Amino acid sequence: MYRKITIQDILSTFEKELGFSILGKTRDRQTADSRAAFYVLCRELTTYSYESIAKFANRHHATVIHGEKNVFPYLEAYNQQVFECYQTAKIKLLNDGEVTIHDKLNFLTEKRDKIELEIKQLKELI
Repeated sequence: MYRKITIQDILSTFEKELGFSILGKTRDRQTADSRAAFYVLCRELTTYSYESIAKFANRHHATVIHGEKNVFPYLEAYNQQVFECYQTAKIKLLNDGEVTIHDKLNFLTEKRDKIELEIKQLKELI
């Protein structure tokens, strides 16, 4: 049966993956990037509005929009740890807490393909 995912579910799962709290007042890069990924998870896995997500996180709705549109797109390149936690948390939330071998294989295959593309691009520069 389908289980409705709540913002609290997302926060708990994501913070468990990260190993630290993301809703404090700190503005360091790791926490700010993590918040952006949290906002995206909320938008992808729930029907909550920007305003509702912002209220839960004690932020302004424009902060949620900024995180989703301007910070999150760069996470994969600049903060792999947060991006990988985002991916793992998303898989766990969608699979009711389980990460299957198929999920791991897909993740590693995507990672390999990106590395191969980077190698090809670097070779073209030589």
